[in-house]
Amino acid sequence: MHKGLKQINVGRIMQITQKVAILTLFFSMIFMILYSLIFMTPFYNIYKLDQPFLFKNMTQFGDLADRYKETYKDVTEAFTFNSVTGNMNGISLKYFTDYTRKDGIQVYNHWLFNFGIIGLLVSILPFVFFSQKRKRYYVSNYIVIGISSVFNLYVGLSILLNGSVWRQYVAGQNFEIINAYTSYLNEQTSIIEYYSIDKLTWIFDLGVVVGVVIIVSAIFTVAMAVCKFLYQRKMPKIDFSEVKINE
Repeated sequence: MHKGLKQINVGRIMQITQKVAILTLFFSMIFMILYSLIFMTPFYNIYKLDQPFLFKNMTQFGDLADRYKETYKDVTEAFTFNSVTGNMNGISLKYFTDYTRKDGIQVYNHWLFNFGIIGLLVSILPFVFFSQKRKRYYVSNYIVIGISSVFNLYVGLSILLNGSVWRQYVAGQNFEIINAYTSYLNEQTSIIEYYSIDKLTWIFDLGVVVGVVIIVSAIFTVAMAVCKFLYQRKMPKIDFSEVKINE
């Protein structure tokens, strides 16, 4: 009786574990989609800065205008020009904020969303085969769990690696000119640090959390499947010898 009770308890624990594991795959993809939806939040105000910053409005910031004329003298896109005279009259903020648009970090944001949706669909596969509650797993259950886990592992590692690359990409952007323009709008006489990589880094830190959660969900589910396989090997085999097929 004690042995039977122990077997029942192990079986019950196994069923709870497999339900939790399959749900973690699913909700980790929900987490990723939500992350993709808020990813651009800290860049929103920078994204809106696409107007010219006229040289005549930079006088309170010392040699800022002269420095940019010299530093970016070979980059026509970095400046704006008078429509009548054709003379250079200011800095093009769009040039310095374009990294927030479709050819910049939005590439990564779209990847997050698209792979989150794909991952969500993939994570539904185990539910289709009732892997969250089936007492006995078949080959099909192990296959769909393997596919979902491998996909989650790939996505989680990609977030950690790509997030690091994009963090460095953003860190290499010019924050001085947009800080100067924002300071001008706020009637400051010196450049105030409104934007910097330190003030944007939290979104990438959150990405690390998302990536780790997804990786852990994959490892946990694989571990569950292995335990399930080993547990099933100890279960008595189903005897089909007495089964009669209707003739």
